[in-house]
Amino acid sequence: MKELPCLPLEVLLAEIPSDTPESAAKPQALVVDDDPVFLATTTEILEVNHYEVVASSDARRALSHLEETAFDCMVTDLYMPHESGLWLVEHALAVRPDLAVVLMSGGSKRDLDRSSPDWLFVAKPFSSTELLEAVASAMATRRAGVAAGR
Repeated sequence: MKELPCLPLEVLLAEIPSDTPESAAKPQALVVDDDPVFLATTTEILEVNHYEVVASSDARRALSHLEETAFDCMVTDLYMPHESGLWLVEHALAVRPDLAVVLMSGGSKRDLDRSSPDWLFVAKPFSSTELLEAVASAMATRRAGVAAGR
C-alpha cells in the first residue's frame, strides 16, 4: 500500500485548481467519518472543488440524510463505532441505488472482498487529488451503470 505523508490542509487544497464556474450545478456529496479531523478535511477538499457537501459523524444520521436528499456520491469511513461503513453502504444503496460510493480507511481493506466493484477505496491519509479522482471515478462508473440499466 502506498504511504502518503500527512500534509497540512492548505497544501492539500492547493493541489487542485478551482476552475468550475460558480453558476454550474454542484454535485452533492455526503461525507461520513467518526474522526472529526478527517470529516472536516474531506468536507473542505470537496467544497473547495465545487461540491455541495453534507457531513455526518454517524452512519445512522447519514442514512437519514440520504432519505431526504438525492446525493450524487457518498464518501464514508469503513470502520466506525456502532455501524460500519459497509453497513451504511448496504442500507444507502437500498434507498439510493444510483449512489456513487467511495470507502476510506486508515486500516485494512480486508472486508472489501464482498463489496461491489463499483465501490472505490482510498487509504488514509490521502491527497486531495486521490480523493477527487476516486469521487469522479465512482460517479462516472455509477452513471455508466445507470445508463446501462444496472
